[in-house]
Amino acid sequence: MRKSEAELNSIFRAAPVGIGVVSDRILLSRKRTDLCNDSGNSPVELIGKNARILYPADEDYEYVGKVKYDLMREKGIGTVNTRWKCKDGSIIDILLSSTPIDLSDIRSGVMFTALDITDLEKCRHPAVDPISVHSFYPGLTCNLCVTFTSA
Repeated sequence: MRKSEAELNSIFRAAPVGIGVVSDRILLSRKRTDLCNDSGNSPVELIGKNARILYPADEDYEYVGKVKYDLMREKGIGTVNTRWKCKDGSIIDILLSSTPIDLSDIRSGVMFTALDITDLEKCRHPAVDPISVHSFYPGLTCNLCVTFTSA
């Protein structure tokens, strides 16, 4: 038991993502502080609140609610690109992936991961200098951005 708990804790430490649990779209807990670091909110400001607090617009919140939850019902996991609004008002791009804790009952709660992909999304923009993108995410061993332009 101690070994599996230690292994799980090491995954939480190593994972460069926010990890948390929601139920009825209410944030119940967070397993990694990156969730708070990414949004700029403290755990007290997030836990017990509707997840809507993280989204810049109703459309973003509704999109995630529809598409991601439909994918979870269909495939057991739902992954979408979305946007979150930080406490300071800035917007970040998020890769949000979720799965029900109990695959047979989505109401049991949903475990999610949230990865800040803002710098990676900037890489897609043709005006970005590919050389400057090499540090978009510390810890990735291969940081490659190829920009194609027409002559």
